[in-house]
Amino acid sequence: MKKNLVLGILDNYSFHQLKKFFLSINTTGFPGDIYMLVGSNTTPRTIRLLKKHAVNTILFRDLTSLPAENLAAAAFRFPQPINYFNFRHYLYYDFLKRHKDKYEYVLLTDVRDVYFQRDPFDFEKTSGLYCALEGKTKKLKDCRFNGPWMEFIYGRKVLDEIGDNIISCAGTTWGKVDAMLDYLTRMLQEIEKLKDAKKSIDQAIHNYMIWKHMLPDVKFLNNDDGVVLTLSYEHDYTIGADDKVRASNGRIVNVLHQFDRMADLGLLSDKLYRKNNLWNFILHRYYRFELLLHKILLKLKLRNKNIPNG
Repeated sequence: MKKNLVLGILDNYSFHQLKKFFLSINTTGFPGDIYMLVGSNTTPRTIRLLKKHAVNTILFRDLTSLPAENLAAAAFRFPQPINYFNFRHYLYYDFLKRHKDKYEYVLLTDVRDVYFQRDPFDFEKTSGLYCALEGKTKKLKDCRFNGPWMEFIYGRKVLDEIGDNIISCAGTTWGKVDAMLDYLTRMLQEIEKLKDAKKSIDQAIHNYMIWKHMLPDVKFLNNDDGVVLTLSYEHDYTIGADDKVRASNGRIVNVLHQFDRMADLGLLSDKLYRKNNLWNFILHRYYRFELLLHKILLKLKLRNKNIPNG
């Protein structure tokens, strides 16, 4: 029987900043695999702690080049400079191409602002792609982020054409492996055409492909479906006496995304996964210093080898 896969990317963070993601998913009984693509600005301590929490890691150096034998590099142009949002899709594509026969469903996810209450795959699924909607009312053209992102890449005409559609968040996307590979292929076909892959944001491409009907089989996850609660523009939720977050219809939500934008959810997640405020303050300061020191030493090492650090 094939497993399910949670796949993300991280760099420039300590484990302390990410612990809500990893501690919470371990409490759900999720039986699949967790893989993190880990950049060089990640301390050895963080990598050890990830492995301790059943996280598999694959290292990459920086954003200036792709790992040797990366399958996306052979199929798509790799623009420079590039940001993490766009870069990650080259690594996702390579991983899924190599391991597509091992997995049934995959979740591509942000990490720092996500935590779990239930197995993320615990919902009725069929074929295709599952895309999260950011609430029921916020339109692309009315968002001070998504509107400009879309216009920057595709121009005002396209924004006027599809701007009345609801925002879909690219930070949590589910799908059958074949559907996800199709999504990543189309995403990379758009990324390789970008004039500026550093300033362009993949969420604009994500919404462009959805609302231009480029993706053959898309299903939407609304905030009240109970699969994911995307909190950019959502305030209609409750916190129960059991410390579970519920959607407006009372469903316990599997995944909370952008929870740190809501003060009550920040406090709740601290209560659940950072129980001692003073100790967590000390750890936060210590790990920030450790990460800074690691980055300084890495730059010195690269400089001595005459390798530019991108």
